[in-house]
Amino acid sequence: MVRATAVSARTPELVSVIVPSYNAGAWLEQQLEAVVSQDYDGPYEVIVADNGSADAAAAGRLAARFSALRIIDASHRRGPGAARNAGVRAARGDFLAFCDADDVVSAGWLRALVASAGDADVVGGRLDGERLNPPAVSRAYQLTDPQVPHLGFLPASAGANLGIWREVFTALGGFDVASRTGEDVALAWKAQLAGYTFRASEALVHKRLPADLGDAAGRFFRYGQGDAWLYRQYGPAGMPRRSRQETVHLWRALARGFAGVSPELRQTYWVTALALSAGRLVGSARRRVLFT
Repeated sequence: MVRATAVSARTPELVSVIVPSYNAGAWLEQQLEAVVSQDYDGPYEVIVADNGSADAAAAGRLAARFSALRIIDASHRRGPGAARNAGVRAARGDFLAFCDADDVVSAGWLRALVASAGDADVVGGRLDGERLNPPAVSRAYQLTDPQVPHLGFLPASAGANLGIWREVFTALGGFDVASRTGEDVALAWKAQLAGYTFRASEALVHKRLPADLGDAAGRFFRYGQGDAWLYRQYGPAGMPRRSRQETVHLWRALARGFAGVSPELRQTYWVTALALSAGRLVGSARRRVLFT
């Protein structure tokens, strides 16, 4: 078990912003424009961890305009956790800030994230789905809230908006690459169980949600597999399994096609709930647990 150290108010000497990227295309350039335009007045570097895609050209166009931007090859192992770990190995900062290539950080994102970490070990920021998505899409998804226990266990942060001191990251062993989803939640949970301080931050990231139902189904199937993987890791620590009543209620809603939901949301709810449940079943079989 890792032993946490006391945290006193502090300011990083250098922040490393790490952006894992895999076939993000034009979205990467939009995100990097936002990252290099932060109102944070301290020194920071930006590292794009290319996970085996063709994004280097887009990042390269900004490299000439922002001397602290570096692009590294993170293709040795696929997955966001592996790419983030590679970014950390190349980073020089004592504070690590993570965001995703297809989102857009707000202008005050880095300033707020660092401020929240002054007396905390790990910080998770807010996600907003309204700016980058049509209203019907943004209303259909519930985004991770770092103030609310995730899956009924402990608060967590999405890797799309996460800050952590480097020595804490190193002590925890970085992101677990055994799963391509849930690795960000696992890092936050592992930190708290080890006695480190986790804090919700006002740092805001604009989240890009699935563009169509096929993309949504694929994502939620993977999320479901990640949930089963998390239960395999943290069930013994107290992560609860969904009750039989909740499971029956969900499958009844699926069978009825979410009849009580507005027509514009009904299809999305049905597809994502079915994909998530199917992913949990498949993940349970793979991980030899029961999390439905």
